[in-house]
Amino acid sequence: LGTNPVSLTRFENKEGDSHVMACCDRPTVAYCAKNRGNRLLYNNVNLRQVRSMARFRTPSCPEALAFATQGNLILGTADAIQKLHVSTVRLNEQPRRIAYQKETSSFLVTCESVNASDLNHLRIADGQTFEWVASIPLEKNETAASSISIQFEGSKSGSAYFCVGTAFILANEDEPTRGRVLVLQYKPNKNVFRIVAQVNTPGTVYCLESLNGKLVAGINSHVQLYTWEEEMIHTHTNMDVKVSALGADIKDGTSNGSTTAAGAAGGGSSGTMVQCRLVPLCCHRGHIVALHLSSYGEYVVVGDMMKSLSLLMYKAESKSLVELARDYTNKWMTAVTMVDDQVYLGTEDRYHLFSSKRNLASMDDEERRRLETVGMFHLGEFVNRFKKGSLVMHLPEGDDDAKVGAVAATSAGAAAAAGSGGGDASSSNTSSSPTTVPAAHLFATINGVIGVVASLTKQQYNFLKRVEWAMERVVHGVGGLSHRRFRAHMTADNRFEDSKYFVDGDLVEKYLSLDPKDMQKVAKIMKMDVDVIMRHIETAARVH
Repeated sequence: LGTNPVSLTRFENKEGDSHVMACCDRPTVAYCAKNRGNRLLYNNVNLRQVRSMARFRTPSCPEALAFATQGNLILGTADAIQKLHVSTVRLNEQPRRIAYQKETSSFLVTCESVNASDLNHLRIADGQTFEWVASIPLEKNETAASSISIQFEGSKSGSAYFCVGTAFILANEDEPTRGRVLVLQYKPNKNVFRIVAQVNTPGTVYCLESLNGKLVAGINSHVQLYTWEEEMIHTHTNMDVKVSALGADIKDGTSNGSTTAAGAAGGGSSGTMVQCRLVPLCCHRGHIVALHLSSYGEYVVVGDMMKSLSLLMYKAESKSLVELARDYTNKWMTAVTMVDDQVYLGTEDRYHLFSSKRNLASMDDEERRRLETVGMFHLGEFVNRFKKGSLVMHLPEGDDDAKVGAVAATSAGAAAAAGSGGGDASSSNTSSSPTTVPAAHLFATINGVIGVVASLTKQQYNFLKRVEWAMERVVHGVGGLSHRRFRAHMTADNRFEDSKYFVDGDLVEKYLSLDPKDMQKVAKIMKMDVDVIMRHIETAARVH
């Protein structure tokens, strides 16, 4: 429960069940779960540094609680335990991509009209109220394919921008031959949303990623790197008026249809303006379709539609993207992410989750240029996005629990499960130090599953793998289906092999809900005490 002194306060929820609030630098609610054999469970509270708590009942809000923090008095109510906060925002359009910008506390949502004759839109939603505050229509036959929030290297203002990649879908073309990269800026204090710069592309911009303040884009069969340039230019008074009108027009939801790659990022002194440009820096070719990108430092992993993963590196001295290694097996990629500069996660169309790493220890140049597939796990879900993050609050710095260096993984909101891992535990930087906070990645699937994949130390992997092995012998699937067979992956020659270097977090956490007899059976197989097993699993489950 953190490092500060803890004060305990009892309260009751709406159903009359008793709970205990532990007030400290990591506030937690303790409660007894009757549906889990009267076990004591814990849930984090979405507050920080709570000094004290008391019941605060009024006729208008009889279930209120008062929280005292270092500088605030907060009144609120306790929601249902172990429930995700879900709010539905009606669009009357088809949302395609979403990006969050912390600096302006806003969401960019790319929307596709349900009527083919209507224009598609880029819309801004307030990050707190989720109300629509601004929008920009795209051009005719244009649809958004990717979006991110980015802070460009070399930007004098240090402003954050939204970048959107688009494609023009024409009935007479098998594949789009034209698209755009749009750079947009939202100013919440003025409620102005406008296009700052844009550049035409020779195809669909399938993905966008930030690379040390530069913009890297996957455009059809090549990966393009852009840099940001700003130039102060002198203007006449009437040009200043035109720039202001441009911002006002877009704020009101109309566009002047400009196709130039320059725009106004903001006015300077009287008679000057900032001209912004996206400038192509270099590109890397040789892909079938570059569908997915993920960056870490100066490295970029490309997920190809058919050619699995390839690792690129940007060399500043030659201003070029150079391929360092690739996976030479054929995998139809659906999502990729980088755990660090040596370990990468990917999913492919056969519903497999796998981890790859660079073979830097080899003395053979050809082996060093080959990405080695280390871990394989049949997920049973079609993953379409990875995102680094967690479903729970970040631990405060210095928290002893943050020094464990590993967490378990599970799915959230659906029955399908995710495995945890990240390749060989002994080779991952995230597991080499006992003081390193584990790298967790969320994933989303087409069936509505939100899951977590996280790194494990070698010691934790071995323990949780033993739990999984023991659970398979006590808990049997519906109809007697084998869990081991279900999680087995199919090789390139259509053979089934057991999963490796991944642990099924859902199966492991199911131990916490077993009846006492089954718990004892698992403990007997592992030759360990029930309390010890429960304590380790509960610690690992805190990732989600």
